[in-house]
Amino acid sequence: MQRAYLSIPILALLLLAAHFLRLGNMGLCAALALLTLLSASRQAWLRPVLSVVLAAGCAVWVDTAAALIRFRIMAGADWQRLALIMAGVVLLTLCALALTVGPWGRRRYDRDPPYAAPLAAVFLLTAATLGALHEYLPLTILLAERFFPGWGWLQVLGMSLYAVWVGRAMLDPGRSARLRPRLWALFSFIFFGQFLLGLMGIPHMLMTGALHLPVPALIVAGPLYRGHGFFMLGLFLSTVALAGPAWCSHLCYIGAWDDA
Repeated sequence: MQRAYLSIPILALLLLAAHFLRLGNMGLCAALALLTLLSASRQAWLRPVLSVVLAAGCAVWVDTAAALIRFRIMAGADWQRLALIMAGVVLLTLCALALTVGPWGRRRYDRDPPYAAPLAAVFLLTAATLGALHEYLPLTILLAERFFPGWGWLQVLGMSLYAVWVGRAMLDPGRSARLRPRLWALFSFIFFGQFLLGLMGIPHMLMTGALHLPVPALIVAGPLYRGHGFFMLGLFLSTVALAGPAWCSHLCYIGAWDDA
């Protein structure tokens, strides 16, 4: 019976992935397909994540149904059968959402329940932030999108899962003290490795070409002097608002050198 219930969220997620495949959004389709595989896990943080995705899926299906029905009516074509089909898809997704949110979901996703809320928040915050920047920022900030157009959402999923792994490690006092300098060094290595590859002639490694040291004074003064390019300033101010002096202690690309 547990497996039978699990098939409903899986089917709902696969239908949503197929919808984005039809629209040509390969990255989002692949991300949803991988999330479908993850739904077979029993980690407690997956329950709120799947609930949010399924709720968003309901909104996507309602909006899609309205657009298709409106088009059929304007074209003078039959729309009643389409409405019944779309109503069935919305109902299936709502059932999957109700199962995930309800008692079955609590019994199904029962591993590490004390960490469910913080890890789900880490995943959703990372995915929402990167997804919004990917969709609405004029710059192409994701490497996957620069090298493989259309696959940015797959990187969003990968980085969100990495954020969950880091978050789980940071919540363990025994691991966090040992792991934090290594993660910090890895971040610095990737950043400067990307920078050097860009200088060596791979333009996709550079985001804007307007390079400067990640020092707060330059982050603030540079855009004010140029009159544009406020992305780094927004990033810096958002980190200050969220975590105080986290820029220099956790997010600065040069911080790992000072730590070492």
